[in-house]
Amino acid sequence: MGYQTFPWARGSSQSSRKLIALQLPALKGKTFLDVGCNEGFFCGYAEFMGAKSVTGIDIEPRFLAMAETLFPGCTFLCQDWEDLGPERYDVILNASAIHYAKDQKKFLDMLMSRLNPGGTLVLEIGVAPGAANEFVEVTRSIDTRFFPTRAKLGEMLDGYAFKLISQSVPQAGDPIPREVYHISHKLPYAILALDDPFAGKSFTVREIFKPEIRRISGDVLYYAVADGSRTAPPAITDIVMQNKARMDCGSITYQIFKKGLFADFCQWLADTGGHKDFILDMYIPAPGRRALAHALEEQGYYVVNIQLQKAISRPRAREMAPRGSCARYMEHLQQEFMIDEEAYLAANPDVAEALRAGRIRSAFEHYIFHGRREGRKRAPDDKNEGREARNPGPPAAN
Repeated sequence: MGYQTFPWARGSSQSSRKLIALQLPALKGKTFLDVGCNEGFFCGYAEFMGAKSVTGIDIEPRFLAMAETLFPGCTFLCQDWEDLGPERYDVILNASAIHYAKDQKKFLDMLMSRLNPGGTLVLEIGVAPGAANEFVEVTRSIDTRFFPTRAKLGEMLDGYAFKLISQSVPQAGDPIPREVYHISHKLPYAILALDDPFAGKSFTVREIFKPEIRRISGDVLYYAVADGSRTAPPAITDIVMQNKARMDCGSITYQIFKKGLFADFCQWLADTGGHKDFILDMYIPAPGRRALAHALEEQGYYVVNIQLQKAISRPRAREMAPRGSCARYMEHLQQEFMIDEEAYLAANPDVAEALRAGRIRSAFEHYIFHGRREGRKRAPDDKNEGREARNPGPPAAN
């Protein structure tokens, strides 16, 4: 069994579910690099979504042989990832492989140095339990590796702009839960306080932007409830746990509001703030924003709403891949590569003879490596429309 999963071959990694969890940015017209590409599943997706150029690197030749066969429009390089060369990319993917790096922080910095301005590193990484700032040695089914705690990961990402995107799919034989982060280079801020005199500009700037002020991330808050490290009102905890398999934090908040738990939610946030200064980084549905501000004021907070979407200039919204693109990609792979092996053999007697003689291992393998390139029929009644022969290889009987 291989690692990546395709419609015709089940691997140890649930590739289509992982693709959804990664929430890759929009790739049309972008340059894409997959570091540790295996058999090219995500490179194929990038090409399918219209990336301008797609490159995958891996150190295992047999993985790359399959990747090159499946996705000839992509570039695959058999090389170590310690030196990626001078090229830069718009989107770099490193999916659950950073624990193989000799120096994980150095490797992360190297990946970031290969991003174009405005580019995104999509990092899937195992995060070890524990509050200490350290790497934890973890025994897996195949080896022993070191994984960072959340504090250590925060230290590794210090200096970059990053967001926890999702909890990725579990990996068989790997006890460490995996998380997906989107990481980019920080931009310098110009924060303007231009209101009328006596509007509170000086006081707000002085108080709000103290470096020691607490930041509360809604995403991290929900994840902490899901793993049991933080409590919430029982009804809110139930909603979080029902969504644990796929932690869509915006959807969780929406469900909390829809089920009439707004008052409990506001009280929970107020209690989480500890009645001290805090900055809340969290999606709140538009109808609830003013009500939340009012509820916090009732709890004795002085509320300042930044409202980035109404700012004259604001960070650009993340441009995401279209909804349903993963399903369309899987359908494309099935249509492009899947065959009825009996029908294929009936349409290609020389292949059937080669199979009987033991010169090939299966009809499917012949089709993938030779039949598509030779433009062969998939079935006796196949008119072979739209599949022209590409660089015909040796005949099946050879």
